[in-house]
Amino acid sequence: MQLAAGQAAQRIPDERGHIIPGDPFRYQFPFGQYARDNATSETSHGLTTEWTGYIQQKAVLHNWSVGGDWYRSRTKQSSSGFDNCPDIPPGLPAPFGPRSCDLLHTGQSDMPRVDGNHLALWVQHELL
Repeated sequence: MQLAAGQAAQRIPDERGHIIPGDPFRYQFPFGQYARDNATSETSHGLTTEWTGYIQQKAVLHNWSVGGDWYRSRTKQSSSGFDNCPDIPPGLPAPFGPRSCDLLHTGQSDMPRVDGNHLALWVQHELL
């Protein structure tokens, strides 16, 4: 299963970039053309099995069931796109709040790849 979403926009410069002439804190970015494509996918596979049988014991009928299931799943996410975010030097102060380019990242995942395993076993006994 895959879920995809995209966004394309024309952005105007952030007004905080004009507070101090020359925008020393790099607030006006990104502006102009901007796009993001995000995709999340999940794959899974597994096995389910069950064995059932009857045992007659005098006047009582026993129904036994034994089974199990196992499956493995993997979920991953990716992001791509473009903008004009400059490199922000480490430690550059942000006196007017977070910069948009500090929060917008492309070419990386917003979440880690997640691998999962599920295992279930059961035994059931029924008197009939």
